[in-house]
Amino acid sequence: MKILFTLMMLLLSLTLARSFGGQEPSTTKTTYYVALLSRGPKWTPVNTSEGEQIQKAHIANIRKLTEAGQLVLAGPFSDVGKLQGIFIFKVNSLKEAELLVQEDPAVRAERFTAEVHPWIGPMRIGTEQTAVESSQPHVLRRPDEIKWSPGLASLPPGAQVALLSGDPTKPGSPFSIRAKFPDGYKIPPHWHPIDENIIVIQGTLMSALGDKFDQAAGHELVAGSYGLMPKGVRHFSWAKGETIVQMYGIGPFEMNYVNPADDPRKK
Repeated sequence: MKILFTLMMLLLSLTLARSFGGQEPSTTKTTYYVALLSRGPKWTPVNTSEGEQIQKAHIANIRKLTEAGQLVLAGPFSDVGKLQGIFIFKVNSLKEAELLVQEDPAVRAERFTAEVHPWIGPMRIGTEQTAVESSQPHVLRRPDEIKWSPGLASLPPGAQVALLSGDPTKPGSPFSIRAKFPDGYKIPPHWHPIDENIIVIQGTLMSALGDKFDQAAGHELVAGSYGLMPKGVRHFSWAKGETIVQMYGIGPFEMNYVNPADDPRKK
């Protein structure tokens, strides 16, 4: 009963997220196959040598199924109990889903047992990175290890930038970059096709909304401040003292100037 309740609540949350998020009409449905993974007769802790080998093969299989488009969501449950994790398959039949589960190394080794159920849900669930670990490498970098280069072509001359992680030009790619502005540096009114998150690392960033540059409208963001500019929002900024900001989001990051004459790429 507890397992059934857990499954019902999980699938209900996925459905509600789609319905209320406005991403898809609630009437657009399709059939998925949900596999509940429980501790099997030969379950062992992952931190044993045997457990680690099985877990590596298990993760590799998840990645393979995801890349093949057969698996749309996978992951462990955070509470400690018999129920260990979940797969959600987008395949043609219950039999096909059951065969894929039985081929999983952890199921073959009897580390897990599985029961599979058909489920009618929204057309698309999950994201490009669901079911697999992030493909991005870990990044640990001290301030003196950050490599600065001339600013992006889309920024007015005088800025320096440092790519910390990801690829801001790639659609769907998480990224994080730093920008260093000299005192008095100005960025004319512009907007982005994505949400822009900003953290002020050093100095003071003045920022305001609008189609015209007006310093009287500025908001002072000192070191430690955070800002969010939703996609499409017109805004402009300038620096008081040498200022360093960190920007992050999901690519593609682009600068679209309200006045085309302000675009340095056209000068």
